[in-house]
Amino acid sequence: MTMSQEEKYGYILRISTDPWVKQVYDLKKYYPGIMRRWKRGTIILLARKAEEGDSIIGYGVVDKVEMLWELPPEEEAYCKEQGWKCALSFKKKLFRFKKPYPIKKSILGGDKRRGMFLHGVRLTEDQVDAILEAAEDYQDEDEAFLPSPLPPFPGGVMGELGEEQKGILKALTQLTEPAGCKVIGETAEIPWRTVMAKLRGLKKEGYVESPVKGKYVITEKGRAAAE
Repeated sequence: MTMSQEEKYGYILRISTDPWVKQVYDLKKYYPGIMRRWKRGTIILLARKAEEGDSIIGYGVVDKVEMLWELPPEEEAYCKEQGWKCALSFKKKLFRFKKPYPIKKSILGGDKRRGMFLHGVRLTEDQVDAILEAAEDYQDEDEAFLPSPLPPFPGGVMGELGEEQKGILKALTQLTEPAGCKVIGETAEIPWRTVMAKLRGLKKEGYVESPVKGKYVITEKGRAAAE
């Protein structure tokens, strides 16, 4: 099996306290006390107990995995004191949802594992995609927080479309049925998480519509802009 054919996995990692949440987002680093098949490109869903129970509060993509002996001496000693096994450094963009997404409302709603038993749970790529798309839908359009949000539209009207936005619209002209972010991204050859972020503005300005939750179609305005 080649690397391109290798099945990709993601994991859920819990954060037990607010100070630890702050540390993860400040340092863009997580110190797990368990070992899994961590590697660069692994998606980590960050979970925390919220008002509606265990919830996804954000996610990151692993950029580097460091074993304890690879860390500076002080950091290595601190990790050993805490019982941590390694350090996972995230890529520059570490996402956080303003509204934690309750796991009970996700595709894992029927899973009996809760609390500490969610820590380290492995997810398939499709499960990760489904959870993140649903988490984005769960946010109110004006409330979702991303480190690099779309710039505001002057006067409430979208200015000249960027290449990625045009690519999304062109991809939608090729699709005959409502499509999700992953399918659109594959057609446009754009990372689906970028598609997810860009679709907010495109939908708001009438270039696309969402007749089915999580799926999109192009409007006549969008077709004109894609030409």
